[in-house]
Amino acid sequence: MLPEDERLNQARRVAIQHSEGFGIEHKSWLDLSNPDDQVKLIRAILALRNNDGGWLAIGVENGTGMTAKNPPSNLRVSYDADAINKLIVEFSSDPFGVEVCYPDVDGVEVAVLRIPGGVKNPAVTKKSIGVTKLLEGDTIYCRSMRGGQVSSVKANHRDLGEILERCMRNRELDIGTFVRRHWEDLTREVSSLQSPPERRLDEFVGTCLSKFGQRLVDHNLKRIPMPGQLAVGVAWDGRLPDTNSTEHYFTRMIMAHPQKGGWPPWMDPRDFPGSHCKRDVRDGAWEGLIAIPESHAQGIVFSALDFAVWNFSVGLFHSGSYVDDHPALGIQQMVSRGETWVMGGPPPWYRRALDRRNIVRDVANRLFTAQSLVAGLFKGQDAPLPENLFFYFRFDSLKGRLLADYEGGGFSRPANKAMDESIVSYTQLKMDSDRSVIAERTRSVLRPLFSAFGGEDLPQQRVDNWLAGFWV
Repeated sequence: MLPEDERLNQARRVAIQHSEGFGIEHKSWLDLSNPDDQVKLIRAILALRNNDGGWLAIGVENGTGMTAKNPPSNLRVSYDADAINKLIVEFSSDPFGVEVCYPDVDGVEVAVLRIPGGVKNPAVTKKSIGVTKLLEGDTIYCRSMRGGQVSSVKANHRDLGEILERCMRNRELDIGTFVRRHWEDLTREVSSLQSPPERRLDEFVGTCLSKFGQRLVDHNLKRIPMPGQLAVGVAWDGRLPDTNSTEHYFTRMIMAHPQKGGWPPWMDPRDFPGSHCKRDVRDGAWEGLIAIPESHAQGIVFSALDFAVWNFSVGLFHSGSYVDDHPALGIQQMVSRGETWVMGGPPPWYRRALDRRNIVRDVANRLFTAQSLVAGLFKGQDAPLPENLFFYFRFDSLKGRLLADYEGGGFSRPANKAMDESIVSYTQLKMDSDRSVIAERTRSVLRPLFSAFGGEDLPQQRVDNWLAGFWV
């Protein structure tokens, strides 16, 4: 078991993470005397258990990393570990115990449950419960991304295959305890290679987003309104013989940066002035923060906000602001509409719109740049160039936005407003793919995003036209 301080820090990172994942779920406050809230709790716990463990943060609004309103008067009584474990024994066919931590988030304690891994038999519900929310008996719940967002759902035939494979793998690991103890590094690598790229990227991106939030806290920047962020995680199917985060390898990779137009991803923070632009090595990987606050009479906003991770043994991560949330364009929109910015409040242009051409260019830029960076990283090393790159894209802060075209001071052709807060999309790209293939992958990445705005489609010809100037 981890020391108490380390467990609390880990639980806090889970709570302030800006998004859920296969191994992390956020819930607002639950009344565990209410059968409907018991359903939410049990379903989430059993789904995470069948996912081979994870974290459930209670008292956190999903997508914001902020605490929910109206916390219980006595948190530790409301979310007592013994009471929660009693519910698990009552409803799970294969009982297990959970740990409960109570980390402080912005001055408010929340409850974070750690659901153990090592599942060897699927956790099946023993009976039904609920009135408006129903927990079905003899049912297996799991974590899934069928609707574009990760959630706890009833397992279908495909999910059951993955759960059974997970159980068999854990049984095999029990048999190999002796070998695993002596060959820990080898088994960790084999396990990583066996897990699907989507799962590895989901965990990697979730960890990096949590680090992003912590760096903002470290720099006392958490109170500045956050612009919407486009996050991308990249992994490859080859392996470097040397994965140490040395200056030599980092420089070699950065020298391969293609330097396309616009605001490039994965830039070296040392090229930017200011105390909040910093690059260093943490947990064996390079991390870079570019945070440039801009003061106005009404408040402070970010004129630039990027966070990147260069992990040579796992992959690359980058989170950058939407072009439409940058102050230069936002103030121009605000003035053209005659809007006012209330002092101390968020800028009125946040969550206003996403420009179709800007977001197409930003996705293509990340695909193209990642291809160049990985090629530069492998250049000169005693290892073959990877054959494939795997991408995870996450579009955050979408709810309430319009999808439109910006034309000299105003937006035209607005679509319906987005109802979802976040959209996740995956794609794969061969290292030798040309620009036409990158354009096709750009469209595949963006189709789930565009469809979230009233079912809008994204024709390939339009993507090609918008990228024609980008490749010059």
